[in-house]
Amino acid sequence: MRIIFFNHWHYGDLHVSRGFVSAICNHIDAEFAYAHNNEHIFGGSIKENKTLLKGLDKWEPFIKSGNDIFINTWYGAKKRAFINKETISFSCLYSLFEYTCKHALNVNLKDIHSNPREFYPSIDYKLYKTDTIDDFMEKYKDNKKVLVCNGDAQSFQAKNFDMMPAIRAVAKKHKNILWLVTNKNIKTAGNIIYTPDIIQKTGRDLNENAYISTFCDLVVGKLSGSHTFSLIKDNLFNRKMVMLSFFKCGRKVFPNSDWIGNRFRNKIKYSSTFLESDNTDTNMVTRDINRAIKHLK
Repeated sequence: MRIIFFNHWHYGDLHVSRGFVSAICNHIDAEFAYAHNNEHIFGGSIKENKTLLKGLDKWEPFIKSGNDIFINTWYGAKKRAFINKETISFSCLYSLFEYTCKHALNVNLKDIHSNPREFYPSIDYKLYKTDTIDDFMEKYKDNKKVLVCNGDAQSFQAKNFDMMPAIRAVAKKHKNILWLVTNKNIKTAGNIIYTPDIIQKTGRDLNENAYISTFCDLVVGKLSGSHTFSLIKDNLFNRKMVMLSFFKCGRKVFPNSDWIGNRFRNKIKYSSTFLESDNTDTNMVTRDINRAIKHLK
């Protein structure tokens, strides 16, 4: 039997479900692959293939073809049946994979892990370039750090705006804090540093930025790209950090930045603090970041 996970969307969509994918790979005896249209993102832990995605219906939760089972990892699978109930959340993904495991694999998701927290994303950093990050963090181990994920949101969950005027303002006020910025668009100075200059690699560095987030006291962003990759077990359950998310608050499909969702709202508790805002004005964004800094220990 061959199991091919598939997703027609972006890097964040691949990341958020990686805990479920990993758990299934470890539980079932089969050959595995992942079909998607992005650059390789899993560091060789699973075969990634763009060709296999051709012709797959984005709405189908799973497709059986001979000895192959194609499993959809997208929130909106089954014609939005789970996303309409659970919103864009961990609860939505859990319900999707619960359905798929039962009907496609004859497996109970609870038999794989009884604790739903085990399906949250985690990253094996040994598969990625982290040596220069370790050197940087050792050098600045006594500084508080903020990861600023200033890339544009790709999936309409946030309004895209230039975060850098606000970052320059707060960096000037909080000179003892290092502001680590993921996307280059201005010359850096003083305590503003670009993470690509720390990581020093070509190609996508989302996993490496996730590793950087584990050293940071605060993550600021639009809940997309590197900000989404910061949603990992290490940050959510094993540390006391702060995440400030700028997104379209109040949207029916995305009402909470903490990503838990309705099903597990009172069952999963984070050690970290989540703050949210729908502001885009520089003065208001600056105020929001300054308020987030007050939560730092």
